[in-house]
Amino acid sequence: MPVELEWCSEVVSVEDMMNIASQGNNGTLYRVYRVDISDPNVWQSEDGRYLLGDLFMLTRSAFGRQTSQQLMEDTRQHIENGEYLYLVCNDGIVAFTVLRCWNVNSVPVLYLSGMIVAPAHQSKGVSSALLGDTIRQHCPQFLVARTQNPVMYESIARVCRSVFPNGRSRSPQEVVSIAEFVAREKLGMNDFSPSTMTEVGTYGCCLYGQEPRSRHHEIENWFKSAVCPQRGDSMIVVGIL
Repeated sequence: MPVELEWCSEVVSVEDMMNIASQGNNGTLYRVYRVDISDPNVWQSEDGRYLLGDLFMLTRSAFGRQTSQQLMEDTRQHIENGEYLYLVCNDGIVAFTVLRCWNVNSVPVLYLSGMIVAPAHQSKGVSSALLGDTIRQHCPQFLVARTQNPVMYESIARVCRSVFPNGRSRSPQEVVSIAEFVAREKLGMNDFSPSTMTEVGTYGCCLYGQEPRSRHHEIENWFKSAVCPQRGDSMIVVGIL
C-alpha cells in the first residue's frame, strides 16, 4: 500500500517543530511540515541546535556511519545553506529533505541538497512521495542532485520524465550546461567532467557505512561503472520534469 503523506498547510517555526516532533504521530500517517529557516541565525538558538542534532543523528543512522566530524559538517552545511526544509513525522522525525531553487539560464531548477529517511521507514515509498510532492509545489523544469548513491539516482529517475546521465543516450547540451553550472558555480567542483557529469574524489571517501545498492539491476550495474564511492566520486544527476 502506497505511503500516505499529509501536508501541514502552514510554515512552522523551529520551536514549534520541536514540540510537534516530541509528540510523535504513530500509525500509518506521515505528516510533512515545512520549517521556517529563512533566518540563518535560527540555528544558533537552543531549539535550532537541538533540531540540528536530531537531523544529524537521523543522517548518521541512514548512512550507517559512526559519528564523525566530516559527516556532521556535511549535514550542517546542507541544512544551514538550504532554502527549504521539509520534515516528515511519524514516530518523531523520520525523514527530511533540504532544497534550493535556482534560475539557470532563465530556467527554474530545483536542487536537492539532501534527502534522508530513517532505516525503519525506508522501502515504503516515503522518499518518492516526498520528492514528488515537493516538485509539484515548486514547479521546476529540472531536478538536480549530487550523489554517489544509485538508490538516490533511482528515486530521481522515478519522478522525472528522463534523467541524465544514463549510460544509454547522450546528455542534451542544455542538461550538460545546467550540470556544469551547478557543479562549478554552486558546488565548487573544479574537477567536474561535463562529458561524464561526474567528479573523481569529491568526498574523499564513501559517505556510507555500507556501499548503497539499487534493486534496479540496470541502474546498479551502470552506476557502478560510472562512479566509485570508495574513491569518493560523485555524479551530478539532472532530471527533466
